[in-house]
Amino acid sequence: MTRYFDNSMKLFYISSCVAMIAGVCFALAKMDIYKFIFLHIAPAFAYSGFLLTALKSWHNYTKSLFLVKITFYFAILLALFLSFFALNLSYLLLGVFWLSFVIVALFLMIREGNLANISITFSLFSFFLVEVLLFLNYDEKFSELFLHLNLILLLIVGFKISLVIANKALKEIKDAVFIPNFIDKNLAIFFIFLYMIAFLYDKSVSGYFAIAVGLVVFAKLRELFYLILLKKAYVFIYFLITLFMAIGYFGLGVCELFLANFRVRMIDFLYLSSVVAMLLFIFNVTSLLHSKEELSFTNSTKFSFLALFLSAILGNFLYLQALLLITSLLICITNLKNIKRKQKLDW
Repeated sequence: MTRYFDNSMKLFYISSCVAMIAGVCFALAKMDIYKFIFLHIAPAFAYSGFLLTALKSWHNYTKSLFLVKITFYFAILLALFLSFFALNLSYLLLGVFWLSFVIVALFLMIREGNLANISITFSLFSFFLVEVLLFLNYDEKFSELFLHLNLILLLIVGFKISLVIANKALKEIKDAVFIPNFIDKNLAIFFIFLYMIAFLYDKSVSGYFAIAVGLVVFAKLRELFYLILLKKAYVFIYFLITLFMAIGYFGLGVCELFLANFRVRMIDFLYLSSVVAMLLFIFNVTSLLHSKEELSFTNSTKFSFLALFLSAILGNFLYLQALLLITSLLICITNLKNIKRKQKLDW
């Protein structure tokens, strides 16, 4: 067991993919538990795998987090098990999980005296708050908040990843440096928060805030709009994920204002093209960096993202959508099996 948790990135990432495949199967069986798996379980595995490795590296912590990793892993599994007959207990357990995650993150930051990643801690704490709300009073709208909270955290993490991948793409140009625009990222997060508040209290204006998010994310694309960057497959895929996030939020706003019948369809599109796509992108990029291999996507990896994007677009064809999504996840699992054990990320 120690061997598996020493290389916990692989274990957590593969578990996240398997959870999403299970979610697809439950969705085809028309069992509502798939929503819980997609919004709560799969991201919990994903963030545990990435952040427990990344935070340890970013804050120069050299001791083992074995007990933390094993506790987190089995807490998520227990939450999944409880969800089949006591969903409210699952929310409570996940609330404790996210609060524990906050404590671990704060410990690593305060120990080094470096609070540069405090925004990640705030995101994790917001997960805790919503889990508590769901435990005290389940409401579908609280559950939907998790979609947007995931996107906020992914915008924060994506900012860091874009810095790495773009600068790797610029290596062939002497003295060229890529610096992403943090103002666009912060504005997008700000408008997502405004959207969530309006969604809870005044839906008549929430659509306008969703459109604002879409427009800000559209503006964010300009920092990547250079041939030297886009000719690298990993930058191009990140560009597409960001583009689909912009389209998703803009479309969500339009649906809330004028086309209410298409709102659920747009939520599904936003989840698949932005949340799932960004998670799989993080899995692929960080696994290569963690293994100290060249950052280069294989043809199978490129195909997996093509399948994922098509699954997001073809929402009206349920079985084809499910087949494409499962195909994408299985390819990702195959890639993740090749992660080598290494102590820290190089960024």
